Amino acid sequence: MSYYHYTKGCHLSKIVKDGMIRTTNNFLDKKEKPATWLTKSPEWEIGCNIGKVLNAKDFVSGQSYYVDEIDLVPVNNDYMKRKIGMCRILISEALETISWAKFKYASGISAEWYNSFDSHFRMHGSPVDKWLCTFNPIPKKYWEDIEMFVDDQWVKWDEKIPIEKFVELCLSCNNNL
Repeated sequence: MSYYHYTKGCHLSKIVKDGMIRTTNNFLDKKEKPATWLTKSPEWEIGCNIGKVLNAKDFVSGQSYYVDEIDLVPVNNDYMKRKIGMCRILISEALETISWAKFKYASGISAEWYNSFDSHFRMHGSPVDKWLCTFNPIPKKYWEDIEMFVDDQWVKWDEKIPIEKFVELCLSCNNNL
């Protein structure tokens, strides 16, 4: 069995070129350590989808806004499949990780933020008990495969074609369904 790192088609080329899955600084609590997220679940989660800003017309370009000022909803999986690309990198279980439960204590996240995320994702059906992370980037030596969701199945990247072409081809197939 492998771990899964889910990502978007627009990020996959950079990850492959860098040979590294980097930690993320998105939505961190003040003292929280950046992490790289994985799951034991072979199913794409809605939490991986991009968000669509419903009140974008209220914002001025270049200004910063607090999260609670933004009316953000995740797009559906069909939109992700056709427009963005649903991708995953299979990771060897040899990689040292910690569980979502241990993350609460090891990451520096506040109990309030952790509990908020935990209840939100559980409410939306995410299998948080299958989540894992590492506080380090994941080098290519731990990668087992790279796949993209096409139609209703995961398709493996054949390294004979450039990763950009693979993503483009998969998106094209999804848009011709």
